[in-house]
Amino acid sequence: MITEEINQNFVKELDNRWIIIRYNQHFYEYTLFLCKEYYTELLHLPSLNKLKLKNVIYY
Repeated sequence: MITEEINQNFVKELDNRWIIIRYNQHFYEYTLFLCKEYYTELLHLPSLNKLKLKNVIYY
């Protein structure tokens, strides 16, 4: 749905993730980041991706 651009909650595509915001999220003001690569845990991400993810989360 994201690649076809029919997802109305889709906000932005970054180099290694998608950002999705919904109005009826379970946790208020939280954002969903979908990584384009599959990993079972965040700690398994390559270090460059971890750094990029930290920059997005904390800023």
